Amino acid sequence: MKISELMDGISNHDLVLPEFQREYVWTKEQAKQLLVSLFKDYPVGSLLFWKTNDPPELKNLAATPDKLGTI
Repeated sequence: MKISELMDGISNHDLVLPEFQREYVWTKEQAKQLLVSLFKDYPVGSLLFWKTNDPPELKNLAATPDKLGTI
């Protein structure tokens, strides 16, 4: 999935973070390093998506809020 598709899904509320995700805790330096890694095409881990039945059109997204908040 492209970053633009991820951001569109979040903006349109098609993708949501589940309630069990923790709050954003990264420092500015950690956020900077993620962006550097993305620009250098380094691996940055994975995102996990799954559909829910309540409501059925939503998909949950399990990723660290730090990654999503930085992107």
